[in-house]
Amino acid sequence: MKPELKQEMDHMEVQIGQIMRVGVFIAVALMVVGILLVLVKPNTNMNAYTQFTHLDAMFAGMVQLHPLAWLMAGLLMLILTPVLRVVASIFAFAKVHDMIYVWITVAVFAILVVAILYGHSGV
Repeated sequence: MKPELKQEMDHMEVQIGQIMRVGVFIAVALMVVGILLVLVKPNTNMNAYTQFTHLDAMFAGMVQLHPLAWLMAGLLMLILTPVLRVVASIFAFAKVHDMIYVWITVAVFAILVVAILYGHSGV
């Protein structure tokens, strides 16, 4: 492997690792806010989690400081972090002209999108 290519791949791995760390940090921060809100608002209905399964309702709940909305946002971020890693990998492999891995990663991304849409449909 050429030294320039190895250096580029090492740089990509560092960037992808940073994406993962930032995503997990944001997810944990959102969930910590949710837990703190549970402690501050102990009478919150914790069985109403289904009302925050759509983005508009989740954001509205976060504005209203509903603990479950913040917890759901943290979980959503935790789920989306590896998906974002896959997207970043597509661009990283394309940058080093590794088309086999570009297509493999595109296939993985397509499977993730289909699974997310299937799960969201409630089927």
